[in-house]
Amino acid sequence: EMEEGEKKLKHCVYFMAGHCRDGINCPNYHGLELDYEFFENLSEDSEEAQFLASLEMPSTVRAHSAARALGRIDIDSGDKIILSPKVLMVCEIKEYPYPMAFKLENGRTGRLVHAGALEFTAPAEDLAFLPHWMMEQLQANDGDPVSFEHVVLPKGRFVRLQPVSSAWLGIPYDQRMAMMEFQLRNFQTLTEGTKVTLTYELNRYTLKVLQCKPAKGISILNSDLTTDIVEPADFSRFHSVEEGQAECIRLSERLTCSSVDSTYRHFVLLSLPSQPLPSRLTVKISSSKGDPDLFLCQSCTAPTQRRYTWCCQDVGDCAFYFSPEATPGYNPQKPLYVGVVDLCQDAEFTISFHKDEATPPVASGAHSLRSISGRGAEQVDGANELPLPPGQEQCPSCGSVMSALRLLMHQRHCAQSNFKCSICNVCLPKAAEAKHHLIAHEPLTCECGVKMTQLELHQHQVNECPKRTVQCLFKWCNLSFPMDQLEHHQAQCGRKSVPCLVCKEEVIQLHLEAHLEALHCVDVSALDWSKPLSQQALVLKASEPRFKCECGTPFQFEDDLQVHKLTDCPLSTQ
Repeated sequence: EMEEGEKKLKHCVYFMAGHCRDGINCPNYHGLELDYEFFENLSEDSEEAQFLASLEMPSTVRAHSAARALGRIDIDSGDKIILSPKVLMVCEIKEYPYPMAFKLENGRTGRLVHAGALEFTAPAEDLAFLPHWMMEQLQANDGDPVSFEHVVLPKGRFVRLQPVSSAWLGIPYDQRMAMMEFQLRNFQTLTEGTKVTLTYELNRYTLKVLQCKPAKGISILNSDLTTDIVEPADFSRFHSVEEGQAECIRLSERLTCSSVDSTYRHFVLLSLPSQPLPSRLTVKISSSKGDPDLFLCQSCTAPTQRRYTWCCQDVGDCAFYFSPEATPGYNPQKPLYVGVVDLCQDAEFTISFHKDEATPPVASGAHSLRSISGRGAEQVDGANELPLPPGQEQCPSCGSVMSALRLLMHQRHCAQSNFKCSICNVCLPKAAEAKHHLIAHEPLTCECGVKMTQLELHQHQVNECPKRTVQCLFKWCNLSFPMDQLEHHQAQCGRKSVPCLVCKEEVIQLHLEAHLEALHCVDVSALDWSKPLSQQALVLKASEPRFKCECGTPFQFEDDLQVHKLTDCPLSTQ
């Protein structure tokens, strides 16, 4: 009897969590008839009734990170948690409203957070699997007990957010709003004092929730939410670093720093709408200790040897020149991020950004590391030697050709100042030996798991890597995503509902063009999808009316003609 009773309580866990898309068409049981057919036929003395009456919501659960315990990193982008089937059963019996919301609080630290339910598949009734950011907010370790209760949150009307870093300002405004609208769909609740992490072009941006109205915890599902974003937390503290974000630096400012144990120092030169970057720009590093390298990027907030767009790894001081002729990918409207590190030892250096009015004498390409990577260096390979002129001999180390009288003195100097790589057979200055090996022969691991040298890895990330950043193919969407997430994004991007500007009817975004063209005769070719449609004037197609009333009034659609005849046609009223 107990097994039969439990069998009747089977359900679609996604529906009970509040986001089953199939509704009554879902093949799983939704509990729609549970109150009427099952509970009404139960006797108060039956085992099933006693079993159901004894069920209580657990007041404490053991919190675990879903990423560490289950490998579920997918839930880190939202506020949904995984609970046990017993929680679902109690919510069904007590007829809690959907979608469900819960409050979790760490009594030891006093930290609390609200969450929605993703699944009810936890193996034990007192287990809860949380997003990693939620574990950090509660300051809880795996297995720590946290108080747990069901709550009904009011619909949010207002929320104030604050970016942690000024790097947030580097995202174009329209893309910021589109990214927030798209990624906040993964959240059911917001709580004052928590942090929300959004992803844009493989970069993560953290925003603090400063204020919520009408309560400290709100539900944002199907709500008309006003969002206020204040200036970043580090905007007034010019060189502060929080959560590993890049340090802000001004144009023509010199900043002296140090790098210890091959750790990266990251900087950002912001580009604001009122003050874009100069079209010709020089980034210089002068080192007083060590030999630091320079990595630059406009899409990654923390460029490193594994991920960058431009770099300079020459021996000694580094300088990279940006200009429209030499660096076609450089965009003065976007911020420039810089990573500095000495891969071999500690370093002390001074970094500066300068505006160049004239074209620099030596323009930089994507890389400036010829002296250490081996590109452009002399290769010494006996199999490929050309016949030497009479009286001339070749240095076995660097391959230079000279007279026999000069060769003896040259060899002594060459052996002291140069080295010949045993792998690629190039001759380079001895000061570049360790750096040459790291760049030309040391394998690096890509985000997708592939191992290759630095130059090969750079080309792989630009052309082949499944994690490379690509833009959504829909013309109304300006967001960029990793290649392996693009299909999932486009499935959601085209399926979202938007109001028609003419009839105000909710239309699927993918069908909006056809809707405007077929029902409202709008010339969709005149629409500028880079701007909000609400700010544009719709242009109607110039076409002959397809229908005409007996009174002479033209109509494009037969339905409009029929309505006209029944309401305001002068011939019909007569």
